Amino acid sequence: MSKVYRYCSVNIAAAGAADSKGGCYRTRDSQIVQRTEFDIQWRNGNESGPSTYYVVPEPRIWRQKLLDEPLNQRCWVVQERILSPRTLQFGRQQLFWECREKIACETYHRGLPVSLQGDTFIAIKTLELGDETSDDRWPALHVSKNSGIAPTLFGSMWNKFTELFRPIVRQEVTLYATKRSGAVYRDWDTVVELYSLGELTFANDKLIAIAGIAEAISRGEENFPNDGYLAGLWHSSLPSHLLWTTENVNVLRHGVWQPKAPERYHKYIAPSWSWPSVNGKISFEWCQRDFDKTDYLATMVDVHITQRTEYRFGSVVSGHLTILAPIASCLWTSEDKIPSARPSLAAITQIFPLGENCDVAAQTFPATTSQLEKMCFDTAEASTSKEIILLPVIGTMQKTAHDTEAIFALILRKALQSDIRRASFSTRSGDCYLRIGFLYTGRPQVCRILRNMQRQSVTII
Repeated sequence: MSKVYRYCSVNIAAAGAADSKGGCYRTRDSQIVQRTEFDIQWRNGNESGPSTYYVVPEPRIWRQKLLDEPLNQRCWVVQERILSPRTLQFGRQQLFWECREKIACETYHRGLPVSLQGDTFIAIKTLELGDETSDDRWPALHVSKNSGIAPTLFGSMWNKFTELFRPIVRQEVTLYATKRSGAVYRDWDTVVELYSLGELTFANDKLIAIAGIAEAISRGEENFPNDGYLAGLWHSSLPSHLLWTTENVNVLRHGVWQPKAPERYHKYIAPSWSWPSVNGKISFEWCQRDFDKTDYLATMVDVHITQRTEYRFGSVVSGHLTILAPIASCLWTSEDKIPSARPSLAAITQIFPLGENCDVAAQTFPATTSQLEKMCFDTAEASTSKEIILLPVIGTMQKTAHDTEAIFALILRKALQSDIRRASFSTRSGDCYLRIGFLYTGRPQVCRILRNMQRQSVTII
């Protein structure tokens, strides 16, 4: 299906339809699509008359006009919007047009105002993962097969002469971005954040419904190897992209705003260290910082994914990640009375070696309000334990007066036998762990203790 959308001329979407019987047309108020205008007569301005201005809503409000359409609340539609070269959306109130060059609608038929174009959720087809400008094969879908004559002056003239008579072959249109640039990861992050807001009828489609985009951008440039795809994450972006977080959001369902809290799937969808394992809003805010190579405290030892089929972008049956990093057990407190997956302010009170009793813990100094740790558990259920395991991934040092010392860490818990069976993982080398959240701390004492904890090889499933 990804090739069907990629090679179409235009994709017509019944965005306002609640199901396959809804169709494209519906009764609407034509005044809704009119722009809001007002005139201003400036005292020191043009004396010929007032100037006309338009009211442009902020991107968040305008984004909802498009994303709240019933069709666009489905996960499958994200890759259909990106892969198709052009999309005409029949919304409940107006038409929307999307292509590589312009985003428009009936209200702004000449193109969206500049203030709205910068929102990547709106202008999703302008992301760099859509296509590479250096790829001269876009949008030429068909080219003449080269005759193979040597590139001499005569050969060049002969090729041009015989071009019209040579057989036509369909050329693969690639949608890739070079892995030497970080832009493709930022665009992938944007797609995932939008994708995570959608709904799926079948949880097993979590990775399949975005596989078309992953496959398209996995093609590297000539002489550069393709990047490894690890159930929603890219090998070249690790370990920093292990620091994704979840968010509580409100979504519009059937005209009513409803809270949507992240939760783990009951079925096995992906390893706990990868975002598809969670049903809910995903954020890569903490992953996109400009980290220096010397900031990495964690070293990748091994990573392995077992696909359900030979298709490496599809669903998986198991996966594990082995990482060498400092690791510690901690006790923590929080002022939140109700468990929540949202980022909350907390305080690490005791730190002690993994496997030891808290009696040998290092006591931490009381934290001020500005020094409290930022903890984000993947789900509300994961935040109920007061003893957690911290695995620091990145640790920044204070190199200048403007820098801050900080630790970015994964929150883990020891895997139970039921977790191991569910992940189809067989281990003979000791304990393995599950990711349950993320922590950021800028408290100097906590940072130094965590940084100096014993480095161990840890397997996360």
